[in-house]
Amino acid sequence: MNSVPRRATYFSRPWVWDLRPTPGPHTAALLLLPHGGGSAHAFTEWPAHFPDDIAVLAAQYPGRGARFGEPPAHGMDELCDALVRALDPLDLPLVIFGNSLGALLGFEVAWRLQQARRPPAALCVSGAWAPHARDPGATYGDALWSDSALVDWLHEYGGMPAQVLADPDLLQIVLDAVRADLTIVENYRFGSERRQLTCPITVLGGTEDRLVSERTLTAWSERTRQDTVVHRLPGGHFHFADHLPYVTGLVRAHLPTPADASGKRAEK
Repeated sequence: MNSVPRRATYFSRPWVWDLRPTPGPHTAALLLLPHGGGSAHAFTEWPAHFPDDIAVLAAQYPGRGARFGEPPAHGMDELCDALVRALDPLDLPLVIFGNSLGALLGFEVAWRLQQARRPPAALCVSGAWAPHARDPGATYGDALWSDSALVDWLHEYGGMPAQVLADPDLLQIVLDAVRADLTIVENYRFGSERRQLTCPITVLGGTEDRLVSERTLTAWSERTRQDTVVHRLPGGHFHFADHLPYVTGLVRAHLPTPADASGKRAEK
């Protein structure tokens, strides 16, 4: 299993890790939400791309990492409600970044925070169709019930370290968590309510991602009253890992500058 990110400590046990504990003061926080089957460890390289005044936090879902002994979550509401509670101590402007499952979860967390009068400053999503706009053909198929099909899916789409895929004993440990996460996405329904965020949305998609079409990426614009910018990058479903300086730069642009302690962007 993925280990706990090096030097990380709990921000809110056991759901949220602080990937780079610093004494502060902090001007804002970044919350990173992993893909299906992923863990907080997937973001260990991110803190180096942000100044020390930014708290870099990452969610740790049950069933992986230090929580591998726990049963995985089985619904979006279960993940979302727990994360929103875990963020109660946070009193900083917040930017949310989520990849794949984490993108859909990011929208739901942002919506609940907005309903609680704590709207995020921005939502950044990667490798995910808009919550209301999934293509009918975007399905995980046999991977939801067959171990061999799920392994084939992981080989094809990525998102799992090569050493895990090459180790039968280690792989068997993670398959249940991966399948549970994919099932959450498969069963997720946006609902009929016309929900819109009050923050801007930055959207990232891979030009070779066969799970997420350009149409479903641009549909994110319907989920906010603010601006939506779509960036198409070379690569597949996990394209962002190959363009980390560019992607973190896009995220960083939504964060307040150190000179603006109020958390609002400083005038240029």
